[in-house]
This record gives sequence, C-alpha cells and structure tokens, in this order.
Amino acid sequence: MANEFMTITADLSDVPGLRGRYTGNLAQELAYPDTWDGVNKALVENPSRTAWWATLYVFARDRRDRAKEALDDTWAVEEDKVRKAAALRDEDLKEAEVKARVRMSPAYRDANLKYLDAKRDAELLHNARERFVQRQESIVERARNYRAEADMGGQRVMEERKQHLAAAMRQGRGSVGQRGEVVALSRARAGRTGRPGADAYPETED
Repeated sequence: MANEFMTITADLSDVPGLRGRYTGNLAQELAYPDTWDGVNKALVENPSRTAWWATLYVFARDRRDRAKEALDDTWAVEEDKVRKAAALRDEDLKEAEVKARVRMSPAYRDANLKYLDAKRDAELLHNARERFVQRQESIVERARNYRAEADMGGQRVMEERKQHLAAAMRQGRGSVGQRGEVVALSRARAGRTGRPGADAYPETED
C-alpha cells in the first residue's frame, strides 16, 4: 500500500512532445543511499532527476491553470444559459438558485472534474520536486560526513603508526629510518593543524 501511495502518474497527454502519461515511484527514487558508492552515484544522478520532476511540475501547473480558465469560461456560459432559460419561463431566480443550477449542469461538472484532477497532479508534483531538492541537500551533507569519517580514519592510522615508532625509539629499538619516519609524520601533522605535534621527535644525527 505504501508503494502504491508513493506512485505518481502525471498526465502529459496535452503536452507537445510528451504525449501520454508518466508514472514514477517516489518511494524508490527518493531512497537515500547508505554506501559511499551509492552517495557518489546519487550526487551525479539526483540533479537530473530533480530537473525532470521540476519539469513535470511546470507542465502540470500549466495544465491546472488552463483547466481553471476553462472552468471559469464554462461557468460563464452555463450561467448565461440558466438566466436566459429562466427569462423565457418568466422565472424569478435568486442568485443561490442560479449558482445551484450552473453547478448541476453536465458541462460545468465535467469541467470541474478536469480542474480538480489537474490541481491534484500539480500539488503532487510540486511536493515531489521539493522532496528531490531536499534529497540533494541531504546527499551533499551525507557525502561530507563520509569524507570526514575517511579523513579521521586516515589521521587515526597515521597517529597510531607514529606512536608505535615513538615507543620503539624510547626503547632503543628504532632505526635511523624509523626516526626519520617519526619526524615526517610529525611534520605531516603540523601541516594539517598549523602547529607541530606535541610529541614530535627532533631530527637526530647518527
């Protein structure tokens, strides 16, 4: 039922070049990726999907506006018919009676149904477009979080390596090459933080 509820069908039968109906499942298209590869793919694909749904909304909004104009025109025509028919029968109709007869006319009821359908489609597609905009923001934020986690992981590995080498130096088991690596790691850390590491080892000569 949830998937059926999230399925939107846009009527494009009166749109030049896009004749027919387009059906999209928002539950699938708006799903959030939970892997780094999925985030990268979404970063590439989501903008085009957002543009597609925004385009559908523009067409739906235009269809809604034209349906509203047709509804207003139909009201005017049917009201004129009601008033002329009443005049021929010498009926003195109140405004409420005129409106009631217009609303009950088949032409107005048909035009009103078309307008309500177009209005519903426009509202649904407007909401769909907004969800894709929000999805883009969330995907970008998720990408930042993944990148930050990866950077932290790399820093942690470097720090653990430096601590291991420093311990070897203190125990007199370190080689000249290891001493150089400690200094290099400390300098790398200083480059990231703007200050030398607190436990950095000075360069030594053998």
